[in-house]
Amino acid sequence: MSLIRKPWAAGARIQVLADQRDGLALFDYVLIEHDGGKKWLGQVVKHPSSSAPRSESILLKPELGNGAVDLIRKRAYFLHEERTGERWWDPASNWLEAERFETELAARHLHPVEIAVLFDNDLSRSDETRTLPPSGAIARKVSRTENPISASADSLVLAARLSRIGELRSHGNANIKGFAQELFHDASVAAQLRNIPHFGCLSTMESLQPLGSILSRHDYVAIHCALLFDAKLHWPGIGLSSPISKGSQISGLVACQSWAVLVNLGHLFGTFASERALFFLIARDPQVRHEIIKDIEMCNKELSQTCRALLEQRNLHRVFYVIASWRACKLLTGKRRRTCIELLNIFLAEYLQKTEDPHLRRLFWAYKVTRQMAYNIAHASVLTSVAADALFGHDLPNVVSFGSITFDEYAGEDSPLVRLMDAFDSYHADQTFASDEAVSLVLGHIRSFKRWWRTHETKSVAERLTHLFSRPADWSDSQSTRLKHFLRLKLVGEQDSWISEVRAWLRGGVVSDPWGESNFMITPSPRRSGLVCDIYAGAGGLENRTVQHVAGRLADQSVRSWSVEPPGEVERSLWRSVALFGARLFDAYLKGSLRLQLEPVVARGGHFGYAILAPSFEQARDRFEAFRRMMQDEERAQELGAAFEHLSRQSLHGVPCLLFVARTRIVTSDGNKVADVDGLFASFRDDGVEWIIMETKALAQAGAAGQLEQKVLSCVSIPTTPVQNHRTTTQKIACASFLASKNLSATASL
Repeated sequence: MSLIRKPWAAGARIQVLADQRDGLALFDYVLIEHDGGKKWLGQVVKHPSSSAPRSESILLKPELGNGAVDLIRKRAYFLHEERTGERWWDPASNWLEAERFETELAARHLHPVEIAVLFDNDLSRSDETRTLPPSGAIARKVSRTENPISASADSLVLAARLSRIGELRSHGNANIKGFAQELFHDASVAAQLRNIPHFGCLSTMESLQPLGSILSRHDYVAIHCALLFDAKLHWPGIGLSSPISKGSQISGLVACQSWAVLVNLGHLFGTFASERALFFLIARDPQVRHEIIKDIEMCNKELSQTCRALLEQRNLHRVFYVIASWRACKLLTGKRRRTCIELLNIFLAEYLQKTEDPHLRRLFWAYKVTRQMAYNIAHASVLTSVAADALFGHDLPNVVSFGSITFDEYAGEDSPLVRLMDAFDSYHADQTFASDEAVSLVLGHIRSFKRWWRTHETKSVAERLTHLFSRPADWSDSQSTRLKHFLRLKLVGEQDSWISEVRAWLRGGVVSDPWGESNFMITPSPRRSGLVCDIYAGAGGLENRTVQHVAGRLADQSVRSWSVEPPGEVERSLWRSVALFGARLFDAYLKGSLRLQLEPVVARGGHFGYAILAPSFEQARDRFEAFRRMMQDEERAQELGAAFEHLSRQSLHGVPCLLFVARTRIVTSDGNKVADVDGLFASFRDDGVEWIIMETKALAQAGAAGQLEQKVLSCVSIPTTPVQNHRTTTQKIACASFLASKNLSATASL
């Protein structure tokens, strides 16, 4: 949703409703012709008193349209049957309540600029000034008497985004039910949630401003609870109205809303960046783990056993569940704590063994889908993303209809819309949360965390954790190292192996630091097998020692993957990553915007030939011989066989080696072919990467040397050795080489 894209005509008029300290202020905007263009003019038209009730509607009331009577009748029947109406036993009261609800629901589904825009933020700064609805850097204060006032279209876009958050937050506050309401409004709980920025240490990212630093975990929980309440109305068969278990006084809705509050108590002030650092401490220092579990055990033995099992999973995305359990035991008392422990035991057991109870399965599904909706709303409200704006820019139930998302307990498949939200998760993870700025902030936060934790080592684990639920007064941010994304690699590994992989990639048996100014981040995939490793180059580029180290780690992973038969998507992703790593290195030595293009060779048994990378030439050759027996492209098999025969005569022992198996071309930036490369080989030596470029011809053919020199070597930006001619059993080979020993600059990643 963007007001800028809407074709507004001169004379268009909208109203914006802002929440001020002394009540609600209504701003009236009119679009006028101005200096050959258009601009919005606005003025304050009404200052309701602070005593005016929130329900007093200055908003334009929508018409319910055709079918309104049927909607109201169904809603009234629901209020009676579920006994959720204010006076559920009174038909007249149910009818009036249903009519009021349907009218409000219709209002929420209107385009934000077709009704007045509601803010739930306190925008005033003093009794003498008024602030226009926020518009980032262009927001300006105006006197109460100044009239008219100008506002840009950007300010209206921002106003609409804030209004969606404010409206959902107010809706959530009003519809958190039962015990969840009691928990959400607990002074200690509310204070902690308000102190935690929703985006944690990333809340200061330039791309998330100005709303990224405003949104808190308290806001996010309110949005989640609002969607759960709407889910109860739209999914009457999902079980949100029924008790969570036989004899329980807690309904499914209250349980899900309570889980939304409770699990967010487990976030430290840097959210996942803090928890990543904490998890390393837990994995490395048994005493930290022991103290956390011991505190939980003093509260509830069953919960401590569950949390211990969760930590043994080494799942980065679940560590905050353990901290939430610890925090509930520390922060709450009496009956409230006992109820929370009961709910946490039910919730966390699902992550150890999937429940067979169909009622609980539906509740967990409703909780997870609405949680995904909630953070997608938060992302769409903050990120300037056309894609996110298109799907989540309007009130969500109007775009992603609750009725379109179904739960089939037998098929167990999500709807296409849920899969679309999964795709948006991946999109945001790649484009925003793995960006150069984001990773610099996360790595800087981790360094600060380690330094702060060591500074307070005389304090108990409990004392230190308690201080981290808000930014400590003595916290000092590490200066962020300027990093540039170089390449994303897909590795083989499970959730429980990511810490050992991090340790291996950090040093891998090397005594000296192989990274220098560069860095990396390994993240387990939250929904599937495999790990993601992002490589970032420092200001001076990627040093040879770093390239050699990465090649060694990928070579070890490759060797382990060859034993998997048939190979799965995780193994194929690793092989693609190996090929992209090699291509990314070689691209740095091509002229201008030329680059490599790879076409994998198809083989039997689910195999695809991208590139072979092994710790030694002998292992690479053995792997090729095994792969050659599965190849279906005989011409390519002969080219590669000749290349290996020639390379066997070279001194290539004891260093990692890479050979491209895929058909390899040099292309322009728009994909037009410049040259074919028959053979491309790299050996990773202490003094640099030696590249050997080969052109093969049948024994009866000529011209290999000329074609190599004129077509391929003319694309290379640094001098090569003179072209040499060789013969193998079946082919003629012309080859040249060069040694790449300088740092690689990090340009746009593949």
